[in-house]
Amino acid sequence: MREKSLLWQIVDSGSNTVSYVYGTMHVQNNAAFTFIDHVKRYIDSKSIFYGETNLDDLAAMQVEMDMYLLPDGKSLHDYISEKRYLKWRTRLLKHFDIDLNRFQHYIPFFILSSLQTGYLEADHNLPLDKHLWDYAVARGKTVLGVESADFQYSVMKNISLDDQFKMLKEFIAQPNKFKRRIETLETLYMEQDILQLYRSTRDSLGSQRRLLLTDRNVQMSQTILQNRDQPSFYTFGAAHLAGNKGVLPLLKRGGLQISPINIS
Repeated sequence: MREKSLLWQIVDSGSNTVSYVYGTMHVQNNAAFTFIDHVKRYIDSKSIFYGETNLDDLAAMQVEMDMYLLPDGKSLHDYISEKRYLKWRTRLLKHFDIDLNRFQHYIPFFILSSLQTGYLEADHNLPLDKHLWDYAVARGKTVLGVESADFQYSVMKNISLDDQFKMLKEFIAQPNKFKRRIETLETLYMEQDILQLYRSTRDSLGSQRRLLLTDRNVQMSQTILQNRDQPSFYTFGAAHLAGNKGVLPLLKRGGLQISPINIS
């Protein structure tokens, strides 16, 4: 998928059902909201709205934050030395103005996500995906999830703590590289360059690429294909759209007709 678009029309030729797929960012800055007015018109045209996961189910499971806690009430001090903890805390304060003490009981993956979100300006009260979910709810849409809350929870649990600490260590060793990557993603998103968004995300995930990207693409595409005769609006992270094993190619292989929509 070399076309630069975050919004795609998908058509099931058998039922002539038309649906839409839109790639989001899980942040609160203006870049993520660049195309919001265009997108809302397409949400309004469908009675069913899919978020990346069903946020109501996630809240009901009471795992939205619990899933990010270290096991058995442990803290970062149980996994790294005091010397390393102090070094990490100093570097995060210097480069991100974020105090590691706030995250003592959280898994490294959550810390990394928070650093990415915290680095970008919070121009809006909610991340884009939550904003769109609330918009759909307010418009009386049926709201569902492309992934189930159980599936997202299982994905998180399958990332070993050793791998997470390795990722956090690598990030703290090169904070400026991390900043440049975030800024690159922001630019690519505004340019709607979904292929480069995919490539940048893929390269940053390393050994977790299959678990966090490829396997999830399969799950998302299966949900859409199973509901191909129901006119819907689907949203999930833009990095999942393109690439040989991205959601859009998987939908095309599944028999749906796909085409980009100009929202510039």
